[in-house]
Amino acid sequence: RIPISAPFITAVTIIVKKSFDMSTATAPLTNGHTKLGATTMLGRVYNDMSADEAAFKDQFDAVWAKLCTDAGPGADTALFALLEALVQQNQAGTVAQDGIQSVTQLMELSHRHNKHVQSVFKRIADECDAEYHAGPVKDLKRVQAKADTDYEGDVARVVDTVRASIIFRDLAGLTKGASILLAGDGASEVPLQVSCHALHKF
Repeated sequence: RIPISAPFITAVTIIVKKSFDMSTATAPLTNGHTKLGATTMLGRVYNDMSADEAAFKDQFDAVWAKLCTDAGPGADTALFALLEALVQQNQAGTVAQDGIQSVTQLMELSHRHNKHVQSVFKRIADECDAEYHAGPVKDLKRVQAKADTDYEGDVARVVDTVRASIIFRDLAGLTKGASILLAGDGASEVPLQVSCHALHKF
């Protein structure tokens, strides 16, 4: 038995269904051979995805090791300490936007202040010699769904309506970015929800 999450099952089901529809377009769904074929296909898709994931992890580990070597001894330890402090800072209390009474009000304010918030993100990226990419304001339906699912309908706690991506080129830039966020320099006036992703072009 392999424990897998519902999203994973959904993704695999969609992939299998598309492959199945193309390869057995004339076969009835109730046919025993068709069911066996679909089951076998599911196993193959899962094995392929598992292999790809393992290969990606090996590539990621190699890239991360090179970044740490290039940054010098102790660079990764210093970065992790900053990220831990940033996590602790954000766990100190509930992050919410004051005075927000409805999703409509939140979206109006998000669009009104989007330009200013993007300028803050861009300045952080520029200071860290990083790539900056502005993102679209989150869709109203997705904001309401997140509030309902994660925050018991409290839209004031949805703080990622204005979004951007900052791609750091090395550990030095990422460390500097974490320091800026931790200090609140230039960003303290805006509630922030920070997501860290490892990204590298292989």
